[in-house]
Amino acid sequence: SYTDQSRYDAVAWEWTFEGGEPGTSTARNPIVKYPYPGTYSVVLKATGANGTSTTTSRNAYIRVNSNAGRHLPYLETFDNFTDGLSSAWVVEDEDKDHISWVTTNNGFDGNGYFLNNRDRYYGQLDALISPAIDLSNINNPILSFKYAYTRRTTNDNDMLRVYFSNDCGKTWQLRFTRSGAALQTAALTNGIFIPNGAAEWSTISINNFVSSDFTEGFLVKIELENRGGNSMYIDDFWIDGSFNFTPGLEFPRNGMTGVNEDIHLDWKAVPFVTKYEYQMSTSSVFSTMVASGEKTYLGESPINEDTRHFVAGLSANTTYYWRVRAYRGTDISPWSAVWSFTVSPTGEGYQYIDGSPVGMDAGLSSSQNIQLYPNPTNGRLTLHASSETSHLRITVYDIAGNALQVVSAEGSEITTDLSHLPSGVYILQVSADEHVSIHRIIRN
Repeated sequence: SYTDQSRYDAVAWEWTFEGGEPGTSTARNPIVKYPYPGTYSVVLKATGANGTSTTTSRNAYIRVNSNAGRHLPYLETFDNFTDGLSSAWVVEDEDKDHISWVTTNNGFDGNGYFLNNRDRYYGQLDALISPAIDLSNINNPILSFKYAYTRRTTNDNDMLRVYFSNDCGKTWQLRFTRSGAALQTAALTNGIFIPNGAAEWSTISINNFVSSDFTEGFLVKIELENRGGNSMYIDDFWIDGSFNFTPGLEFPRNGMTGVNEDIHLDWKAVPFVTKYEYQMSTSSVFSTMVASGEKTYLGESPINEDTRHFVAGLSANTTYYWRVRAYRGTDISPWSAVWSFTVSPTGEGYQYIDGSPVGMDAGLSSSQNIQLYPNPTNGRLTLHASSETSHLRITVYDIAGNALQVVSAEGSEITTDLSHLPSGVYILQVSADEHVSIHRIIRN
């Protein structure tokens, strides 16, 4: 939700929300949803009773994380952060005093996060929120981070709290607290505290996870409440655990309907296995196979080709079942849970192509006015989108799911040359602003 803070008694408001739903609003304090991960700008034009208006723009004002999280082990040293911010961590200035966590070169080893707690008022709160972390296929996780802090007097009682969230930050569960002398890592200091060497740092370790924490979008919030003390530093945030031998499934989601006829089956990586075996069938007991095979293990990264398989030409309005298991030498894991999905009546629908650590899935429809011509093509192919489109991106895949070519352009039209590709069928992933669609083309 957004709150108007305009001065001089504004009587009219014109909001513009990049990537938001709705994209515009005339409400004073609108509520906006962001369906896709990304960083978005906001513009507010506020008009007073005398007709005078003021426009305020904030670039990269809203950051929306993906539901799917970073895979383990996850280590953040903060060494690559610039301008006091990160591309994934969220700084929450809960009391709006413009004093919040910023990056500093006074970390344990290199950069870290710093909160000038000394110059804040009693009772003020500031927090750091991690990116989403995937714990869905993990056993016995443990979280740790280093911190340095001191008090000004023995009466100070600053409170550090650590919260967990399993619903993308809608709710938080308190899992750790430390305050007062127990929180202190260095001698009392009246001036701004700067840690002097490793001896003035301590490590907090937390392992009191519960079953509801084992989600794809697990978040951690580190919060400090001012109760008269001095500054705090955070560094080397780390989460690790042991992986389940049985792979977890990723996409298509269990029970999903409206799925595209051309899809990637995608599952979670299991470290140090030999290979994966996958099966897909129209039967829940896998009496007949639509697709089956093996993928040789490449590594623990979730975006390697060993944890996905491309299937094209599925039947419209048909339900499919799929499962995966892992091999480690002669040991074979149990099959994963059996998931099902149903292809849409038109063959258009949800798709998944892993282009980032989290990938993306998006609702697709022919109503988005994407035109490809000529199709079939002898080489040159033109794509035209609706006139409102500002940016286009085409990724060309072969029928086995290998990315062959990427072309981007500003505006609503783009032309690409496919003459270097052999004759055959190809899959195009088209990104038109926030919309994503999948198309099949024929190269003569």
